[in-house]
Amino acid sequence: MYIKSNKRKLQAANTRQNIYRSASYLITQRGFDNVTVEEIAENAGVSVGAFYHHFKSKEYIIAHYFKNLDLAYQQFFNEFLETPLTQNLSSIYKIMIFMIFAVKVSSYKGSDYLRIFYVSALKDQKLNSEMSGRDRIYFKVMRNLIETAIKHGELAGNNDIDPEVLINNLWTISRGCIIGWAMDRYTEDVCIVLRSCLFFFMKGLTGNKYPSEEDTRYCNKNKLFDKIEAYYEEIAPKLASHQI
Repeated sequence: MYIKSNKRKLQAANTRQNIYRSASYLITQRGFDNVTVEEIAENAGVSVGAFYHHFKSKEYIIAHYFKNLDLAYQQFFNEFLETPLTQNLSSIYKIMIFMIFAVKVSSYKGSDYLRIFYVSALKDQKLNSEMSGRDRIYFKVMRNLIETAIKHGELAGNNDIDPEVLINNLWTISRGCIIGWAMDRYTEDVCIVLRSCLFFFMKGLTGNKYPSEEDTRYCNKNKLFDKIEAYYEEIAPKLASHQI
């Protein structure tokens, strides 16, 4: 009985994965509005009923991609921010690096994916709650970095700072940059927009000590942003094809 139960779960996971990949391919090739549920199901080799068993709507296909980003966030934290390569950086600088990486992978699929997702989230409170839940890995990583920054006295008015309020503020900045980029279809790199916004916020947060000379020097010497870009180029296609 146990073996049969596991086999059914594996089959269900494979079917869901197959539907997602089929939808992702068709949407990427033809655009979200030009693909029907029937076409996704046919391409995946399943019934329309099977599609709706695994996904509430086409929009939930898009949401599935963004939920999967947490895997990339955790991997980046473990393999980049918790290694000797970045151990000499301040936590406040690591926050900036993490947020830039998060925005890069979020925008990998393009502005249409982001536009559709956020419009859907505005219409569907359950979806919005799932994506904004503070138990997501994104928020856990941010909480870790912020609490470490407070512990090391990196922020002005250190004792008066509520980590959860700061998480909300930084999340609002990040989300605002992404939504603006997606809605207005900026030609400018969304990460440049985010870095500009963060620069002024972080300066106020640290009492005009951001970025420190030590962080800037270390970052330039070790070509950290080139390494982040290389890491992103490696991980983003795997994430898009659901290989991580």
